[in-house]
Amino acid sequence: MRIHCAGSSIHKRPLQIEHPQVWEGILVRLQTEGRCHACLNGAKYLLHPGDLLICRNGDSYQLTYSNEDGASLPSTDYFLTLSSGEESWFQEWLERHGSIMVNLGVDQRLLDLWKQVSLEQRRANDAHPVLLDYLARCFLLHLERLMENGNKGQSPHEYATANGIREYILLHAAMKPTLQQICASVGLSVSRASQIFKKIFKQSINDYAIEVRLSMARERMAAGEMSLEEIAYLCGFSTYPYFNRAFRTRYGITPSAYAKDLAEASIRQSVVGK
Repeated sequence: MRIHCAGSSIHKRPLQIEHPQVWEGILVRLQTEGRCHACLNGAKYLLHPGDLLICRNGDSYQLTYSNEDGASLPSTDYFLTLSSGEESWFQEWLERHGSIMVNLGVDQRLLDLWKQVSLEQRRANDAHPVLLDYLARCFLLHLERLMENGNKGQSPHEYATANGIREYILLHAAMKPTLQQICASVGLSVSRASQIFKKIFKQSINDYAIEVRLSMARERMAAGEMSLEEIAYLCGFSTYPYFNRAFRTRYGITPSAYAKDLAEASIRQSVVGK
């Protein structure tokens, strides 16, 4: 896979950009601040933060930065242009996703991957092509996950807020953040943040946090190097009985029985291997 350019841009003055259409691949562009006008294959859009454009080779594409007709300056975006070599997975990705304009919200994990791709691509003498290829794969697969989940007609701001809460939990679940700390991470009160999260993801913040901690616990149990009490503590459960109850409720089996099943499965697999 070949990455032509990757990075971010900020426009502070009126400008019109015509898409060059010089590669056989895609352009991915995410509006992160301000607004601008876009015209994709004759369809006109006013892009807001969180709006994603995917353009393929041959598309008619134009951007206009101005202070007129609802657009606002400055306008900031992230962009990535890439094409495939012989990678069949990239061709399959292209077949699954045509030219599109969709609001995904501003996802911090996606931006972090964008920055990693950009930094690696800019390395003059020691860029690692395999690393760059896998970073691009991670970026496109995470982007695909966001598009599959989508905001499904919800407010872009609410979806971005709920997704921010989810990302905070994924990063800090084992540290047992309080509900107040989780909601403060997106700058909202507990009641408002809880309402938005439940509306978007159809479960409470606490339920999602427990789900993440239980998933972490199962990973540690599969490694088989710790006691169940140690695993419960390291995965953010205040007591073992609480962990035991939550695990049984979620999976219909106690942690000890689950660990026993894992051990027996491991023994059977080793026997078969011999």
